Amino acid sequence: MANFLLPGRAGDISRCALVGPNGSFAESSQALATLAVEKVIDGLALIGMVLYSIWILQPARWVLDVLRLAVLIFGGASFVLVVLRYRTPACINAVRRVFRWIHLSAVENKSNAFLTSFGNGLSAVGSSQQMLALILITTAIWMSEATLIWGLAKALSLAVTLKGSIVASAILGLGLMIPGAPGGLGTYELFGTKAFQLTGLSVSNAFALTVVIHAWVFIANIVAGVCLLTVKGITLAQLKGRVGPETSSRVQPYG
Repeated sequence: MANFLLPGRAGDISRCALVGPNGSFAESSQALATLAVEKVIDGLALIGMVLYSIWILQPARWVLDVLRLAVLIFGGASFVLVVLRYRTPACINAVRRVFRWIHLSAVENKSNAFLTSFGNGLSAVGSSQQMLALILITTAIWMSEATLIWGLAKALSLAVTLKGSIVASAILGLGLMIPGAPGGLGTYELFGTKAFQLTGLSVSNAFALTVVIHAWVFIANIVAGVCLLTVKGITLAQLKGRVGPETSSRVQPYG
């Protein structure tokens, strides 16, 4: 819900602060590690879906450019997470030497605590079986998104196949990972319109379908978020207080 109300996907950071009972720096750092794993797996699943779109369609050049950029970003992120997962002490020592070399001893101590907690968070994924399960669950989630898109297109009597919906879902997912306005306003419409044009829709129909999907997702997330906050007994005022300047300073060790 916060990602639809705040710019720059700030809801992801808010989640890290809220997931622990007291929002401490160590808890937030560990939650940030699981968030990083989630985003990388999301990216890899979307890359697979875009590759599927290349197989069944003849996408425009910009789709290939987005795919190359995604492979570079998520491939690099995967490598970094693997190194941190299995070589945490070595990474901590390397970072400390760098900060010591540039005479930032205060940041050196903070980076040590942050990387230690971050590495502990990564240990939650301890086996290839767990990774496989996470990838399968993530793929199922994105396939449900594609099914939703396909259903809304059918409701508007637009000729979008399930395969085309998978393509659109993947491109929309990659586009939404770019930090932007609250709810991805503008970014969502740009990538959505371009994606549906690949499936054969006209510009006007592609834009109209994108707006309908965006509105549906926005309302669903806000309603679900408010209901879940109510179940937890948290008001919006309390939420703002918990994710305030003090919490932000705990989440961001270099701030």
